[in-house]
Amino acid sequence: MANDAARAAFWRDFILARCGYPAPRRLAAQFDDCRFEGFCPCGCNSFAVRSPTDVTLVRPAKTGGAVFGTDFRMHDGRMLTVTLFSGVDGRLDMIDVYCDENSAPVPPIVDIKGEPLASWASKNLLLDLA
Repeated sequence: MANDAARAAFWRDFILARCGYPAPRRLAAQFDDCRFEGFCPCGCNSFAVRSPTDVTLVRPAKTGGAVFGTDFRMHDGRMLTVTLFSGVDGRLDMIDVYCDENSAPVPPIVDIKGEPLASWASKNLLLDLA
C-alpha cells in the first residue's frame, strides 16, 4: 500500500486507538486540522505532521526529537514500531512506522497480535488537557 495521506490517516486512527499515548487528548489535538506530508517512499510508513494547534506535546526546545514509541507483535511474528517525534516548537512533527527495524516494508494489512509489547515516553511529555 502506498504511503500517502490515506495511509497517514489510518496511522493517526491506529495511534489514537491502540498505542496508549499517556496524554491522549493532547495528542488528539495535534491531529485537528493537520496536514500530512513528506511521505517516505522506502516501504516504511513514515510521514510528517503539520498542525496549526497551539497545543504542544512537550515544551518548545532548541531541538526536537523522539517523544514516544511503542512496539507491537504482528501475527506473522514480525515487529511493528511506531515512534512520535516533536519539532522545536513542541508540536508533533513526524511519525515513523516501520517493520522489523525497517528491514521489511510495512504490510498493506496490519494484523496486530494483542496489546503493545513495550512502550516508552519522554520524561518531558506534558500532562493531558483537562
